[in-house]
Amino acid sequence: MPDRRVFIVNDQRNVRVLLETLLTSSGYAPVCYDAGRAFLHDLPRLKRGMVLLDVRLPDIDGLEVLARIREENTNLKVIMMTGHADVPAAVRAMQEGAVDFIEKPFSQDALLASLERASSARQKAVGAAKNVSTMDRLSPRERQVLQGIVAGKTNKLIARDLGISHRTVEAHRARLMMKSGADSVADLVRIALQD
Repeated sequence: MPDRRVFIVNDQRNVRVLLETLLTSSGYAPVCYDAGRAFLHDLPRLKRGMVLLDVRLPDIDGLEVLARIREENTNLKVIMMTGHADVPAAVRAMQEGAVDFIEKPFSQDALLASLERASSARQKAVGAAKNVSTMDRLSPRERQVLQGIVAGKTNKLIARDLGISHRTVEAHRARLMMKSGADSVADLVRIALQD
């Protein structure tokens, strides 16, 4: 049976209470931290479970906490949360080993789906195989657009760099989402980084 512990690291009390209530009612065992340093203090004894980690914490950057989790070589699976669409942060989080990157406000279903992905190694392996086949199906231009997205560029900047129109980039981006089954930019980033 998978470990149902979820360590919530978020400085906003109302968010922690909401997540704790939701996760408890969904069969998880949440443990809350109001600061990154408090979580890092306990990290050496937290070897299994999942972490819902906010990107913006007042005492230490969430991405720095993620890097420390990776350094400790734990079996913790990390889902990054942010209230701000930040493609460079999503890319860095995926490079540092985050399982997912979700944007607040997120739905209950989106959160639970993300937790299920994090808790299932089999789904992760199947997803990686699917993503490789997805990358194989992309046209050269779609790959170029994807590289621009991963680099955090806007559609207009990608269009300028590739010498195509803004609308053409939007069309390529829509096809990327459809071919990959991605629901968000974070999904596209994950696909690109697993290639």
